[in-house]
Amino acid sequence: LLRARGHILDMKYTHLYIDEVPFDFKVMEKTQKASQQEKWSFTRFETTGLIYFEIKGYGGRVWTDGKVLIEERMASILVKIESEVSEMLECWRQNAEHKREREEKERIIREHQELIDKEKAAFKDLYQQAKRWQRARFMREYLNAYEQNAIEKGVLTDEVKQWLLFSRDRVELFDPLVNKADDLLNHLNINKILDL
Repeated sequence: LLRARGHILDMKYTHLYIDEVPFDFKVMEKTQKASQQEKWSFTRFETTGLIYFEIKGYGGRVWTDGKVLIEERMASILVKIESEVSEMLECWRQNAEHKREREEKERIIREHQELIDKEKAAFKDLYQQAKRWQRARFMREYLNAYEQNAIEKGVLTDEVKQWLLFSRDRVELFDPLVNKADDLLNHLNINKILDL
């Protein structure tokens, strides 16, 4: 009956595959405890003449001989198992669909968060560049004022000129519009030096 309905039956390992869903099964005779003669003897079992069919896995189920024998009920038992398998496969399909939908929502949220993080980083960088430019202007104004003050006081020495030249060179390194390269300071993060 199982094979006629297109199912796979593996008698070697007592596996039954309905729509590729595996079940362990067994067909056995029921037993019952025999009345014991001695108080400390091993429990003995005796046969009942009743056959039962059991499938294990995915809820499992047992059918036993009654007024109607198992072999006469196999068609209805198989229809019941097939129906449960169909419901189970539909449930698995829905679960897989829900999982795909959830993963897609998570992917969209993750990509959205990455865009937000990218925008934040870009804005922070813009803010730091603007601050560096503002501070570079501030330092240039200071150096111009310092130089003007030195000229007015008559103390514009070679040493002061050398310091002004060095300082203006450092401002060029700091100004993001100039971004002058310097081998010594290239590896340093200018923003961290000035706590921007």
